[in-house]
Amino acid sequence: MLEPSVTGRVGDDAQQDHAGSVAIAWQGGFELLNADWSLGSGRTVEFRLVETPGAEVVEHPMRRYQRRRGGRMGQRFHGVLVADGMTRPAYDGELMLCAWTDSDRGRSSKFWLDEEAGIHPLHGFDKRTAKAPGSMFAAVLVLIQDDGKVIDGEAEERLTKPRKRLSNDAHFMVTSALFIQYLTEHSGHTQILERKGLSWTPERAKAYVKTKLGIESLSDLDRDETVAEKFHEQIRRPYSRFAGREQ
Repeated sequence: MLEPSVTGRVGDDAQQDHAGSVAIAWQGGFELLNADWSLGSGRTVEFRLVETPGAEVVEHPMRRYQRRRGGRMGQRFHGVLVADGMTRPAYDGELMLCAWTDSDRGRSSKFWLDEEAGIHPLHGFDKRTAKAPGSMFAAVLVLIQDDGKVIDGEAEERLTKPRKRLSNDAHFMVTSALFIQYLTEHSGHTQILERKGLSWTPERAKAYVKTKLGIESLSDLDRDETVAEKFHEQIRRPYSRFAGREQ
């Protein structure tokens, strides 16, 4: 269970900057999967989300927020992380959402950390390995705006309005007659099918896309940001150029 001192600390800091209810994006446990620091990517950290026992979590909590991609900045948070067995925060500062993943192995999220610390804030903590779990933290993430002020609950509702599922768009696209034509003219698999006396069908087109992306279901596009990006780069954009509507 989350330490009361953690929620209290975040709440006190938030109330100093903004009146009203605090928009808490995540309150629960984190298991450290990886912590990295490089000149190219800066300080990053990846956590497995550990839900509070008995809590009903329908979808990945980070799915509601913008991740950093292209020229757009990711959602910013003020986070407080307290390692198991400790009372002082291991990290008390800003995080920016980089990516999130929802799979059979669990829910994870990757963040960029601020650049002020001399060393990585989580240096010295255990990363998860094949033989041992990573360090555990009690954590609270509160939404903040570009000016650093905390976002209240009402603003969060506007920020996190339901998004259209990518899997639905993908299904209609890859089973369309124009996509079948695209595969017929541009896919190397066309010759393989023709040698067998076969041709492209909506079912074969969908199976081809899933195999190319390494997924079992198009719904994986809604759960894994990495797969979604791969879909855009390898499937959607080449097809859009063919169709004459670059996206």
